[in-house]
Amino acid sequence: MINILINNIRFVNPTSLIRGLQQIQHYPLVIWGTDTEKTGYIPSSLFVDHYIMAPNIDDDITYLQFMQKLCDDNNIQIIIPGSDKDVQFYSKYRREFKTTIILPEEKAVTLFYDKYKATVELEKAGVVVPPIINNLFEEKKIIFRKKISNSSAGISIIDLSKDKSIPNFFNVDYFLQRFIDGNEYTVDIFADKKGHPKLILPRKRLKIRNGMSVCCQLCHHEKIIEICKTIYSKYYIPGLSNVQFIENGNDIYFIELNMRFAGSGICGITASFNYLEQYLEHFLYDVSLQPLEYYLNKVAWSSIVSRYYEECTYSDTGSSNCKSYVQKDK
Repeated sequence: MINILINNIRFVNPTSLIRGLQQIQHYPLVIWGTDTEKTGYIPSSLFVDHYIMAPNIDDDITYLQFMQKLCDDNNIQIIIPGSDKDVQFYSKYRREFKTTIILPEEKAVTLFYDKYKATVELEKAGVVVPPIINNLFEEKKIIFRKKISNSSAGISIIDLSKDKSIPNFFNVDYFLQRFIDGNEYTVDIFADKKGHPKLILPRKRLKIRNGMSVCCQLCHHEKIIEICKTIYSKYYIPGLSNVQFIENGNDIYFIELNMRFAGSGICGITASFNYLEQYLEHFLYDVSLQPLEYYLNKVAWSSIVSRYYEECTYSDTGSSNCKSYVQKDK
């Protein structure tokens, strides 16, 4: 029996992760989920085996005490960070847990949550990025981007020839990049304990709704795969992560790297194989993984995957089975 904990499951990323784990047949899994809402108020609270209300992750100490007790009381073997806030929290407090938590090195976490520094450093390493803008008069369309942000939050596209209200371009919390039009790709990556990618799965985003891919196509894009190899050879990023690119002509532009399962990551599993099983085997039981090429051959390349919404119903009996894992002051 493997007890797995996933937090902040109201987000689409953990929900997608939970759906993938539920498909595993070879191991008996018990999935624990937490969030700040009551049971039934978020769909994913009905997907897990055990749902428990939790304090807000922004309250570090209370949240830490809650999670430590939850893990100890229920023999949680592995915590899989499903959201950006989880990655940042567990990166800071991982040594406070006996439970297995797969995370990149702290240096990489800090770098890639600073979009500006990541852009500058990767450009120095030879990776193509949208140019950082210093002279607005030479541009027609730009990206106004927050330096420290989670996922794609804090991004505005501004057409300088049309927009009348322009944000404060000299705000020290933001930077400007040239707008690049083209095909957008999300690349699902599964790397081993040494941070070596064992699966690099590019997906072209065909339809996007509210910033989320609802239709995508798996593409055996050699150039993108090679760029990912280059990036992951420079940073230690084990486990699950994803990278975003834009393709314009012959150029592939790096946009960002997220150190958790992608919100649309279930699409890659649907059209390939459930590598979450290999993830658990490798990180919990030290099972050796096959070379990258072996897993690439298991992908149904060119497949198109579309997504849909599903309604969930919960019958509230008026009673609460939520446990308290917050240690009270003595």
